[in-house]
Amino acid sequence: MTQNFDKILSKINQPEPRACLFELIWLAIQKQKQLAVIKRRLVLSIILSAITGIGFVPLAKLTRTGFSTSGFWQFFSLIFSDFSAVIYSWQNYLISLLETLPVTNLILLLAVFLIFLEMLKFLVKNIKNINFLRLSS
Repeated sequence: MTQNFDKILSKINQPEPRACLFELIWLAIQKQKQLAVIKRRLVLSIILSAITGIGFVPLAKLTRTGFSTSGFWQFFSLIFSDFSAVIYSWQNYLISLLETLPVTNLILLLAVFLIFLEMLKFLVKNIKNINFLRLSS
């Protein structure tokens, strides 16, 4: 009985897969892996963009408060109210402005803003990559 099956199976023509089938399957697998990595990066960049965007508002308020409590605006307004006194002692005026500048708050605000911009750039880049991978299918 098993000999009959062997004879029958040996006479059946097995269909041959296309020559490039393995490469096509491999490319599809690699594309799906790339798409998964890009989607993870996209989620991470969305989360970081949201965190930095939300964190920017309190830091901006903190910086504004730092400017008003340090007396920077009073020194700065001296340019408009008594310009001749500012010109007469401009070096002392600039030193006074720099001393009252809330540097720590400005550095934090600038850092959060730059991180926010980088995350937005990363977000746009990942969206373009996802669209490119989907369209190239």
